[in-house]
Amino acid sequence: MQLVVLDLYGTIIEQGLDQSPVKFVKETLGVKQSFGAYIEQFQTTFQTLRHNTLEEAFHLVADDFNLEPDEATFETLVGEWNKNALLSELYDDTEAAIQSMRDDHTVVLAANVDEFTFRQIQTKFGIRDLFDGAYLSFETGHLKTSEDNMKRILHDHDVEKQDVLYAGDSMASDIRPAKSFGFQTVLVDRRDTRDYSPKVEDLHELKAFL
Repeated sequence: MQLVVLDLYGTIIEQGLDQSPVKFVKETLGVKQSFGAYIEQFQTTFQTLRHNTLEEAFHLVADDFNLEPDEATFETLVGEWNKNALLSELYDDTEAAIQSMRDDHTVVLAANVDEFTFRQIQTKFGIRDLFDGAYLSFETGHLKTSEDNMKRILHDHDVEKQDVLYAGDSMASDIRPAKSFGFQTVLVDRRDTRDYSPKVEDLHELKAFL
């Protein structure tokens, strides 16, 4: 392997809220569609576009699903979204594991993230400095495991698909699409709750796949 691609939340950073923020948004807005139908539209609108404010971003999401929440609902969404970023923490193994991999490999970040959240965690953790590059959806205009984004990663680092190891915590948005594209994949299952192989509970274990 020459290149390692890591996901953000659930992989290198722990969420600040007990409940998934995107699920909280779905429930608070009252979105009736299935989670699968909801999540791609939410991420495309909320995390691949640039917005002036978080409230503006949530208004666009509501418009996507033909919903008209009151202003108190939008205030709640903004407050909880900011709270999640504020209370987020790096996992204990993150910095040392990434530095160890960077001794012999190129390590990049691929994340579906809005600019307001990333601004907070960049200030708090210096995320960009941990990596050799970052592919952030609000900057690239593409979701992390979209074909366009994965092709860009290959092009930027002049590597072939088989030379890339992709590690993330989501089967749906990380492992399945990256594996289908041709990357080698490892599930990050920090609580050891999923029956899947290959997987790791700690980022230091990724060295065995390089």
